[in-house]
Amino acid sequence: MSSAPISIDSNFWLTYQFSTEDLDFIKNTLFELETPQSIEVLLRLTIEKRVAIEKKHLSSSKSNAGRLYLPQDTHTPGEFLIFSRHNWERGQVKSIRPANNPGMSPFQVIDVEFENGLIRSFASYLPEHELNNSQDTLPGMEYLDAKKILQDFTTPLTNNLVAAMEQDEDLVTVAALWFHRSLLMDINVGHLNLAEAILDMAGGGPLTTANLIDQLDLKGMANQVLLEFSLNQALHDDSRFDEVGPAGEVLWFLEKLEPEDVRKTPSYLQYPEEEVDGSGFSVQMMRAISQLDDDCFDGTEVKEEKEVTLVLTFPHWRAGTLPLNCRTDHLFPTSFESPRIKFEFIDQDTKTLIPGWVVRPHHYVAGLRKWYLDNGLLPGSVLTIYQADPDGKVLVNANKRRPAKEWVRTALVGADGGVVLALLKQQINTQYDEQMTTAIPDIDALDRSWSQGSKSRQATDQAILHIARELTKLNPQGNLHAIELFATVNVIRRIPLAVIFKHLVQDPQFTHVGDLYFRLNEETSQE
Repeated sequence: MSSAPISIDSNFWLTYQFSTEDLDFIKNTLFELETPQSIEVLLRLTIEKRVAIEKKHLSSSKSNAGRLYLPQDTHTPGEFLIFSRHNWERGQVKSIRPANNPGMSPFQVIDVEFENGLIRSFASYLPEHELNNSQDTLPGMEYLDAKKILQDFTTPLTNNLVAAMEQDEDLVTVAALWFHRSLLMDINVGHLNLAEAILDMAGGGPLTTANLIDQLDLKGMANQVLLEFSLNQALHDDSRFDEVGPAGEVLWFLEKLEPEDVRKTPSYLQYPEEEVDGSGFSVQMMRAISQLDDDCFDGTEVKEEKEVTLVLTFPHWRAGTLPLNCRTDHLFPTSFESPRIKFEFIDQDTKTLIPGWVVRPHHYVAGLRKWYLDNGLLPGSVLTIYQADPDGKVLVNANKRRPAKEWVRTALVGADGGVVLALLKQQINTQYDEQMTTAIPDIDALDRSWSQGSKSRQATDQAILHIARELTKLNPQGNLHAIELFATVNVIRRIPLAVIFKHLVQDPQFTHVGDLYFRLNEETSQE
């Protein structure tokens, strides 16, 4: 037998893996309640059950190991004791003798042999001793308080429970509720076909589950919560339907009627993945990435503001989208599971409502193409986005100003589809970033150039080099700024800022001349 009872520490709950016994308890609970439950409720009930089991186990360990040693107790030879002040070691009383201390009341001394063979002496039948009032309990008991466990370890326990439940075919989840599959109400193909027709007549949606139940003539059935869950599950399993509601709200839409830029990532936002190691980047580079890049580095820490000002790049301008990244993610409605979320923008100036879509798997927000054109925005315009209100509406401001002619970088497309740069006067209607602004006089020609480029798949380094040469021609000093390069390269091909920095740092054809300025080597800059 071990020298101490089994100990439960913080790591026990931090890494706890839910067992088949735990899942069986959850399923039995769902059978008893007959109502779908949230993960929070199921986790609380399961932990309370597990705590009761572990307490019983520790109590049994205590009873098998021996009695807790207290000086006030009387003891007998052969008795087993456990000692809190000796790392909970276990020992056997070998002998008892009277104490010989004239200055104290009569008491006894017990000689105890520990499992390592060491014999020690302890007081017995001694009413006055500090250990008699000790609050020592078995190790691990402080980690058997269900309320404290849920307070300290909610995130890892929730993640582990969800992972375990997702692997169990008997359990299903919709809209953050869980239930036993066998208890679902029967929603047949006729109901689903009728639901499709209802959504079709509603322009695709979105409609709530309750609205669909009313029109499907299912409202009279018992247990409306279970009915709603069952219909949600049936719709979720049918590819014709898409759940597009924000967290806490279930809304259904017909997948075939969703906008094309929601069902399929616009070509302007597509780019080949390229591994980037930012360990060699300067502080200025990392700051620029967190402020400007569509794809902030993993681990980039950005303070969540209630409003964010960003500069519109060509790919997002052309696609009518906004980036969903470390700076903007918190501004938009989120969801428990839905990859796409339907919501509305509000134009701050006109109060016009604009349908919008959050497309989380591909990190963009769609719906602003017409708004960009109506407000005269161009690549490099400065937008302000405000955090969603309680209704999920997101305020956007085009930051319009009095129209004026300005000298700006302009992308011209040749007959061969190649893009060259020139400084030309263009009318500007909004606030803009000089380094990132590029006027596009002939968008149709540039669209054809993009189409040709997507077929030829020009190498990233060649695209960067071509634009670097064009920018060098516009600068009398022959230097180019990394942000200008990033903004202009993205007129011909979408390339993240982090990738631009990678090539500038690693390509020997570029020389760093300070801050974010680089020089293209003379022999390279000659075409």
